[in-house]
Amino acid sequence: MLIFSKNVWDRLSPQDRVAIRAAAKDSVALLRDRLDAYEATAREVATAAGSQINEDVDKKSFTDVLVPLRDRLLLDHHEQELVQLIRSSNVATAPEPQPGTLSLPK
Repeated sequence: MLIFSKNVWDRLSPQDRVAIRAAAKDSVALLRDRLDAYEATAREVATAAGSQINEDVDKKSFTDVLVPLRDRLLLDHHEQELVQLIRSSNVATAPEPQPGTLSLPK
């Protein structure tokens, strides 16, 4: 996810916006690789310290329990859009924002 000041973003040239979007998209693979390496190291350290890691977790049951809370707390339309964008796992190819919205730039 790339977060930019709307004022700064609006002052950028179209070419700069394209370059920034491309750089952000290209950085995704690098960040994922680094996070995977960090997670592997953290697992090794935790296991060596005697922790037990449970792999077989029903994540959906946790998510389902939190849905009513999320719906109650996310009253702002823009927050709801952001959560939907994150849940879609398709941030790099998100649609262009509609005029007048505060959606994040690609």
